[in-house]
Amino acid sequence: RTERMEQTYAQVEGRLKALKGDIAKTEASYEKARNMTAEEEQRVSEQRRALRAAMEELANLELTMSQMNKQMYEERQQALSEMGQLSQAKQSVQQHMFMLSEGQKRMERNNAIIQSKLPPSDTP
Repeated sequence: RTERMEQTYAQVEGRLKALKGDIAKTEASYEKARNMTAEEEQRVSEQRRALRAAMEELANLELTMSQMNKQMYEERQQALSEMGQLSQAKQSVQQHMFMLSEGQKRMERNNAIIQSKLPPSDTP
């Protein structure tokens, strides 16, 4: 009986050492995981900051693009308006040129008529 108790004691003691080893490994693993979790949290926090900064930059770029598009639209409208004014001015100039041409033709016809009615001159 004593022998069995000693064997049982030795088995229990062996099992206790094994459990203590397992506990130590588990604690080390837990500590490592806890440290990794803190590192991961720090990495996630840094990534969130970087994401926020990128989102702010994107928002600023979108605002700038919107402003540029508005400015380009306004400049395009201004250019179209100026083109319309130039077209009207060109048309007006063409009408005046036509009227001058017609007036010049009439004046030449009138001069020809007047010249035909004048007596011939004897100038060399």
